[in-house]
Amino acid sequence: MVGRRAPEKGMTLVELMITMIIASIVAASTFMFFAGQQRVYETQTKMLNVQQNVWAAMEVLSRFVRSEGAGMFGCVRPVGGIVASPPPNRSLGVNPDNSDDPPVVSGVRDLSQRPNAGLRAYNAATGQVQRIPPLWIVDQVDPNQPSTAGIVGGTDVITVAFGNRSSGTNFDSPLQGAVAPNSPYIIAPLTGNAAMFQPGEFIVLIGTPPMGGIVSDMGCTLFQTTGVSATLAIASGGTSACLPPPATGCASSVWNPPAVVANLVPDTYAPTPSTTSGIRNFGEFWWVRFAIRTKTQAGVALTTLGMPGVTHDIPVLTMERLDGSPTANGPQVLAEGIEDLQVAYACDPNADGVLTEGPDTSTDEWMLNDPNDVIATSNALKCNQPSAVRLTLVARSLTEDNGIDATLTDNGRPKAENHAVHTPDNNFTTGRDQFRRRVLTTTVYPRN
Repeated sequence: MVGRRAPEKGMTLVELMITMIIASIVAASTFMFFAGQQRVYETQTKMLNVQQNVWAAMEVLSRFVRSEGAGMFGCVRPVGGIVASPPPNRSLGVNPDNSDDPPVVSGVRDLSQRPNAGLRAYNAATGQVQRIPPLWIVDQVDPNQPSTAGIVGGTDVITVAFGNRSSGTNFDSPLQGAVAPNSPYIIAPLTGNAAMFQPGEFIVLIGTPPMGGIVSDMGCTLFQTTGVSATLAIASGGTSACLPPPATGCASSVWNPPAVVANLVPDTYAPTPSTTSGIRNFGEFWWVRFAIRTKTQAGVALTTLGMPGVTHDIPVLTMERLDGSPTANGPQVLAEGIEDLQVAYACDPNADGVLTEGPDTSTDEWMLNDPNDVIATSNALKCNQPSAVRLTLVARSLTEDNGIDATLTDNGRPKAENHAVHTPDNNFTTGRDQFRRRVLTTTVYPRN
């Protein structure tokens, strides 16, 4: 007898539904896992970009600040023991014989006034003498002033000046004789020493102390050589500075005066030419300003140049050359997403080797780290040559992160030095903030 075959067995409807439910749960879990990983990846990518921006910006900024004052040895006078002259015209810095000022002008929150310190130099715009401080800080700028248009309000501005490839010595050659303040000026180094200099380089003319009755005043006047033979030609009338070596010089420089300018040639203070007057090789002159901007002074958004119809206010750290270089083209974007720059500086008046910092303003040797700081005005307490400069950059992501609750009230820009915390305000006006941020602080010890 032939046996029967068993009927084919299959899945019941209940079994099928259970299988589909389990598969759906696994698929949903897998999707949620990968969606979460995608959000983490996007967040980490944003933060990596923020960190790269702030690291790169700090590297450039700290390198320039570390070089401030190179070649200005003896050109910033120490505090104490100096009889002050009448108050200077700070807008031009035309009083070269007053005791030098700290690197920040107290109570001034724009670029209209600079510290009365550093090199004498010709100001082609005014035809007068100006002062070029090695370090100049504007604390928490007022964006409503014409000179600070386009700069983000409340941020600091720092300007540094130095000589690149400067010799750093007192002077490289004595003067052969008095400087003839004609057009062009002729500066004669000791016979045979002209070979030390090249056309297009800057020089600092060192005078014979006491200059104008100030024992510590060495003169320190900046010129640019336009030609070198047995003497140094200092021709004026240009619209920019000469190109530095290996260029062969130029016909004229914006940094040289066209004729006699009072208080410009230091040796005119001395009764006779002297070998204690000399010429210092200053190399290539750099005068650079760093500021947080969203727009140029003309109102063009720096992050949307060349993009018609697109406007937004991504804050950027800009670098601007003020030295009249032919390559200077106004503020150049150094890093995007940098929304705050704060600067503090310190001196060691008690010479204990420690830069004391703390809540007690009577012992705190740092300035601009506390809203209650008062810039000293007496010679005995001034901090003209800071021992340390502390730089703080706050960077934010370029786009908002929807993973951050838009209703949070504590996700704004953080406090930095004497700049108070900012309540959420993603575009400075809308009142919400979903940006991610990083803060980077470094302390620089200037070499000069």
